[in-house]
Amino acid sequence: MKCRAGELLREEKTERMTKLYGCKALEAMQSEAALLLLDHFPWFRRAGLKSFFDGQAGNCSRELNDNAADRILVKDRRGRHEADEIMRFEEIVDDAEFMLSRKMNFGGIEPEPVWERAEARIPDKLFLGTDRVHAEARMAWYAYLGRRAVRVWIASGTLALLDMKYPSGRRRFPISKIERDFTLPLADFMSGWIERFIGGQDRGRTAEQHGRLRRLREEYDVDLTPVSEQEREELEAGQIETVAKPFRADPPTSIREAPEAFRRILDDVRNGRGVGIFTGKR
Repeated sequence: MKCRAGELLREEKTERMTKLYGCKALEAMQSEAALLLLDHFPWFRRAGLKSFFDGQAGNCSRELNDNAADRILVKDRRGRHEADEIMRFEEIVDDAEFMLSRKMNFGGIEPEPVWERAEARIPDKLFLGTDRVHAEARMAWYAYLGRRAVRVWIASGTLALLDMKYPSGRRRFPISKIERDFTLPLADFMSGWIERFIGGQDRGRTAEQHGRLRRLREEYDVDLTPVSEQEREELEAGQIETVAKPFRADPPTSIREAPEAFRRILDDVRNGRGVGIFTGKR
């Protein structure tokens, strides 16, 4: 499934839509995370959510940057060779997911049960009607990008909460509370969201997102910045061109720097949106 997913996402028309898929998933996850924190952690109602989102983005960007090696070798049916840009993307994000999961485990929350609950369970028989092509593209996006993105985001957010401490050095929130009231509920939410997303229930999911944003505004006076409407319209209309560029190795440098694809990802993350992780911008 993973190999076929990669092939599908290389097709220009499908690849053009993956940014839209990623933006929608990110918006849903961010809004649900904000509600979980405000509903269950009263401290954020007084202090605001900025410290959380800064910590989440920082954890994510650090791992991507630390794993952005200048040269990556892979071994497959062609033997051992240098990875192209798509392979580098896979290797770097896989490494980031592994490191974040390990840190979460060291912090006291076992990642595997969380990932099991975050995993979307697609029915064997899915009624697709005339939307079969869209559903296949969505399943490909989830297999190739979405699953990794969900894990990286949840792990980064969990670590942001685990890292919050009082001046004395004691954790601000108990480990059990973080797991019970944030990590596991967010995993459950995303598995259900992905399942509905692949099933094509767009109108219902849009209404759900509006409801979450309305709750944040009316109950907590919090506004989350959405993807610009202009960008969304252009994506849905297929007006944004994507041009596949040949891989070019970065020249040697004395300072290890993330390759261009991941610098764009890191820029998105630092801006508080994290869209690059979901979109697979290359």
